[in-house]
Amino acid sequence: EDPAGEAIREYVTKMTNTDTVPLIFVDSKYIGNHDDVMALDRKGELEPKVKKHMTGPRKAPPATNSGYQPLFWFPQTVNKWAIRSTGMLTCTASIISAASVGHPNRAGWIAAVLLGDFVLRFAAGSRFSPISKLGGSFVSSWEPVKRPGAPKQFACVCGIMFSGLGAAFYLTGRTVIGC
Repeated sequence: EDPAGEAIREYVTKMTNTDTVPLIFVDSKYIGNHDDVMALDRKGELEPKVKKHMTGPRKAPPATNSGYQPLFWFPQTVNKWAIRSTGMLTCTASIISAASVGHPNRAGWIAAVLLGDFVLRFAAGSRFSPISKLGGSFVSSWEPVKRPGAPKQFACVCGIMFSGLGAAFYLTGRTVIGC
């Protein structure tokens, strides 16, 4: 416990006229506690206060007449259900590939397809990924639930590494590390 803790608590209580936590400040100005911040959000007044401090995923580039979006643009938000459906398809393909160790051609082709699909997802979101398109079609009638996109792009990088490793094993004729 900080020896100055009591003095700090008294000062903050006097400054904010409250002794509850959390105490939320933006630009060194007290904007309230949890309930106050939630009320600001409901009224649409929170985002303007914090927008200049937001460092989240990139915003979509401005739309053009051609509908073009550059490569390596990943959506800011993704549909939770489409992501889960795509993940289930990817896991199923991975399990089939792992179970096909006795059939190196089958395992290698599955790993290569997964690698290609992960690269497409990383480069352009789900726009060109056949597995993402199929996964999204399974849940297209469900109400979308938005989730942040950046963690999904990181998951694509992990998928590229692991499926790339599987494809490399296939190309080198190895089925187990060290063999």
